[in-house]
Amino acid sequence: MTLSSRVARWLEPSVRLNWILVALIAVLSLVVLGKGQRIGDGSEYTIMWLSWAEQLQPYTDGDTKEIYQQYVAHYAHVTPYVPIDQLQTNANFINSAGEVDYAHFWFYSLCAAPFYWPLKVLGLDPGLSFNLLHITLIGLAVYLCHRLLNAAFATAFLLTVTLSPLLWFIDKAHTEVFTVCLVTGALAGHQARRHLLSALLLAVAGTQNPPFFILALLSLGWRAADRERAWRRADVIAALGVVGLFGLHTLYYYWRLGVITPQVLDAGAVMNRPVLLVKESLCFLIDPDVGLLANWPAASLLLVASAWLAIRGHIPLRWSSVAYAGLSAAILAWAHSRSSMFNHGGTISVSRYALWYLPFWCWMLWWVLVAWSGTARARLVLFFGIGGFGIVNGVTYDPQRPEDVLTPTRVSRWLYAHLPGLYDPVPEIFAMRRLRTDHAGAQWAIGDPACQKVLISRQTLPALGSERLPPVFNCPLLDSARVAAAARERLGRSLDRSFVYLNAPGLELAQPPAVLSGAGLSFGDGGQSARFTAAGWGHRDPNCLWSVGRRSEVVFGLAQPALARPRGLIARWRAERSPGEPGLRIRASLNGVSLQNRVVRHAEPAPSELHLPGHLLRSENHLVFETMPETLAGQLGSGEDSTPSGFCLESIQVDGEGADRMHRTGGPRSPTL
Repeated sequence: MTLSSRVARWLEPSVRLNWILVALIAVLSLVVLGKGQRIGDGSEYTIMWLSWAEQLQPYTDGDTKEIYQQYVAHYAHVTPYVPIDQLQTNANFINSAGEVDYAHFWFYSLCAAPFYWPLKVLGLDPGLSFNLLHITLIGLAVYLCHRLLNAAFATAFLLTVTLSPLLWFIDKAHTEVFTVCLVTGALAGHQARRHLLSALLLAVAGTQNPPFFILALLSLGWRAADRERAWRRADVIAALGVVGLFGLHTLYYYWRLGVITPQVLDAGAVMNRPVLLVKESLCFLIDPDVGLLANWPAASLLLVASAWLAIRGHIPLRWSSVAYAGLSAAILAWAHSRSSMFNHGGTISVSRYALWYLPFWCWMLWWVLVAWSGTARARLVLFFGIGGFGIVNGVTYDPQRPEDVLTPTRVSRWLYAHLPGLYDPVPEIFAMRRLRTDHAGAQWAIGDPACQKVLISRQTLPALGSERLPPVFNCPLLDSARVAAAARERLGRSLDRSFVYLNAPGLELAQPPAVLSGAGLSFGDGGQSARFTAAGWGHRDPNCLWSVGRRSEVVFGLAQPALARPRGLIARWRAERSPGEPGLRIRASLNGVSLQNRVVRHAEPAPSELHLPGHLLRSENHLVFETMPETLAGQLGSGEDSTPSGFCLESIQVDGEGADRMHRTGGPRSPTL
C-alpha cells in the first residue's frame, strides 16, 4: 500500500476521524481560545446562567445583581460585560418585587449552568461553561449523526462547524452553536424517518428561537402522515416532550409577564406586516452585506455542486426530504421577514439569523462527500481543497476578531459600484453600513462610496422649496436638488413606499466640481470642504477630515488661468496610530498618477506634505487616497484619550509662487473656503 493510499484511507469518513475532529475542536475552544468576547445578548445569557448556578432560579433579583457585579469586576479584563443598570432598562420585564426577566429565554443558560461549579472549584473561569456546553452539543450532534445515518453525515456536520461563519461563535456565550447542533440533529432524524426525535430537537431549539416550534409541528405532521409505522410508547413520550417544551416557553412568560412571548414587549418581532415580503424574507440568504451566500463562498459552491449531482443522478434524493427541507427553509424565511432589526449586532458581517440555514448546507455537503469520496484520489483532492478553504475561513472568521456589523463587505462594495441596479437591499442594512453607525440620524440621502447607489427616505426628504438642501452623505458631488427631485418623482408614483433607491445617478445628477481659489482649502470644522469631497470621508474635527474605508477622494476644479502656475499644490495630512496597532499604508494619486506610497507606524507630531505637481493639474482634478487597513467612521477612537486612529486630511494649499498667481485669478485671499 502506497503512502498516498494510507493517507486517503485515514481521510475516509469514519467514527475515528470524526471523534478526532471533535477533540481538535475542544482543544481549539478551551486551550487556544478560552472564553470569548462578550457579543450581542451575551450579558443576558451570563446573568441568567449565574442566577441558575448560584440561586437555582430563572429570573434575577437583587442578590443576582450583586453576584453579576462581582463576576464582572473579577473578569472584566477578559471580557467587557454590559453594566447591570443597562441590562435592566425595560420596565415591562420587572415585576413589583424587583425581579427581572429577559427577552431571551433562560433554557440555554440553564444548559450551561451544570459546568459552573466544577470550573469554579478547579479555580478556572466559570465563563468557560459556555465553551463546554458547545463542545457537548457538538459531540451530541456527532453521536446522533452516526447513530441515525452514517459517518459521512457526521463528517459533513463537523466540516460545517469549522469551515463556515459558525466558527466565529464557537467560544461566544450566544445561541448560534446551540441552534445549529440541534437543527442538524433534527435533519438527521428526519432523514432516518425518526420524525418525533426530530420534532423534539427542534422544540429544544425553539425555546430560544420560537420559529423552530413551527418546524417541530411540521415534523409532528410528517410523523402523523407516516402510516407505515405504528405509534409506540417512546413516540408518545417524544410528542408530549414537544408540547411540554412549547408550554415551558409560553406558560413561563404568561405566568411572569402576562404574555406568551417576550417579543410582544420589546418589539423583537413585528407581526403587522404584509404576509409576503420577498426582500425581507430572503435578505439573510442573498443580501451582499449580511447574507450567507455573500459571506460564505462555500454556500454557492455547495448549492451548485449538489444541484449538479442531483441532476446527474449521483445522489439518491428522497422527494419527501426535499419537500421537508424546502418547507422548513420557507418557514424560517417568513419568520425572518418579521424581524425588527435586519442589521443586528453580535456578529461579524454575516447575520446571526443566516446561520439558521447552515444545517441545510450540511445536508448538501453530505451529498458531495458521499458522491466524491469513493476513491483514494478523490479523497485526497477533497482533503487539500477543504484544507485550503479551511485556512481562508479560519482567517476570515477567526474567533478572536472583534465584532463588526458596520463595515460593507467586499461583495456589496463591488456590486453597488458596478451593478447598482441588480439588487436594492433592505434600507436599514444599506444605511447602517454606509453611515458606519447604528443610528441613521436625520440624513435625508445616503450614498454608497462609489456614488452609484443612493437611498432616500420619504420621512427625511426635505420639503419642496426648501432653501438649502444638505449634501448627499458620501456623495456631495451629486446635485442635491436634482437628487431630491428625482426621489420625489419616484416616490410620487408609489405613495405606499417609504424609501426609494436611485441607481447609477452618474453624470445626470452630478454638479460641476467646486473651483479651488484663494490661498487654499481647510478640511476642518467651519470650512466649505464638503463641496470638494467625493466618496470615502466621515468624521470631521476642528483640524481635519477623517477617511472612511479604503478609498477616499477629493475632487476640485481650477480656473483656466491658474493652470499655468509652475509649482502646483500642497496637500497636508496626518495619521494617528495607537500602540499595538499595525502600520497604516497610504497611497496617494492625482488624476491617475501615483504620487506617494508610505507606511505610518506611529503618531507623527507634524502633518505630512504631499506635493501635487503643476503639470498634472487639470480643470477637473481627482486626488485619491487609498489606505490599508480600513478605517471606520464612528469607530476610530482606540486610545483612552479617544484620539482617532487613521488618516486625516487637513488642507490643500497653493505652493509657493503659484499662490500669488492664483490670488490674481481666483479672487480675494481666503484661508478657509
